[in-house]
Amino acid sequence: MNSNIKETYSIQPFFHAFEKTLKTKLGKTKSPLILLQGGFGKHNTGDDTLLLVARNEILKIYPDARIIALCHNPKFLAKDYHVAGIPYKSLQVLKALLKADALIVPAGGLVNNIDYNSSLRSLFNPRGKFVLFTLLLMHLRKKCTVLFGVGIHEIPDFLVKLLLQLVIPRVDLICVRDLYSVKIIKQLGAKNYYFSHDPAICYQRRLNISWEVYKAEKNIPFQHYIVLNFRLVKNKEESLYAIHEVSKYLRIMQERYPSYGILLLPFSLHPDFPLENDCYAFRKLLESKDTCHLHNVFMLSEYQTADDVKIIAEHAELLILTRHHAPVLTYECQIPTIIISYNIKCREFAKLGGYKHVIDYSHITCKELLSITDNVLQQKGEVNV
Repeated sequence: MNSNIKETYSIQPFFHAFEKTLKTKLGKTKSPLILLQGGFGKHNTGDDTLLLVARNEILKIYPDARIIALCHNPKFLAKDYHVAGIPYKSLQVLKALLKADALIVPAGGLVNNIDYNSSLRSLFNPRGKFVLFTLLLMHLRKKCTVLFGVGIHEIPDFLVKLLLQLVIPRVDLICVRDLYSVKIIKQLGAKNYYFSHDPAICYQRRLNISWEVYKAEKNIPFQHYIVLNFRLVKNKEESLYAIHEVSKYLRIMQERYPSYGILLLPFSLHPDFPLENDCYAFRKLLESKDTCHLHNVFMLSEYQTADDVKIIAEHAELLILTRHHAPVLTYECQIPTIIISYNIKCREFAKLGGYKHVIDYSHITCKELLSITDNVLQQKGEVNV
């Protein structure tokens, strides 16, 4: 792992440009109304952490800013993050857009087609289009627009492409999190852009609690454990293959290292979309014939904040991570990590981070997982049983 990623691909130049852009566009307004738009409130730890990072940067510039999130679940954001929100299906969204001084989009993946197999259906899918319309509306109002650490890897249809070509050159400031996205936004005509690591890597844990107390609160039964984050992908055959190989790995690990536990750690618990619900994927693992008698696997079934993720990760012996923000949020822990790369954004972050162990999702094998695990644990002085 590259321990200097924060310096090598620093986001500080973008943060400086962010401050300059806001002050130029908003002037001396003491209490501007700033909207944050993204996938917030759908129980995705990465998206919610991006919200916090963007909010913190805004408050450094405008301590009295009125910040409102356009989101999926305002009650959740208010309860867990103390951020005011407006649900996307509310007419209040349009009213807020017509009053706002700035629109910041810390959206992670800006567009995607993960939930539609048909290009025809994607034309009627508002995902990836609504955010572009809101950016265009704010531009027409001559208000500040910023894309805050986004990625663009998969453009689902020609309509989204046309909208991107119309909107991207007009955004006041853009920060993208990988070189592939740089290539795409340059093709789309972007002008004022920065490339850096994912902004979520800047989030610092604020939960001040001892490990023993925390472990008791979470009912984590292990003294020594490996963290596993696993998800399903759009290709059903690839998902079934990965379930088979990872399930075998779990069974053999129990035989080989009986004193070690496997902690299943979710990063996304979307209430309506199985591909974005890690606990749904965990249950598929545990329903396999290879795992039906395991006693050393413990699933955390509740939503985990970035603070939860960090304190759990820093006490692990090994991390096996699939979601993009899983290695992002655990990077500072510098724990040996295997990245199971399910798409280009994972591979790109793995390159930036200098990760030694990166396995393509469609080619994952129990044998390779075991080989890496053996090497890591033997370096820690463990002996196979």
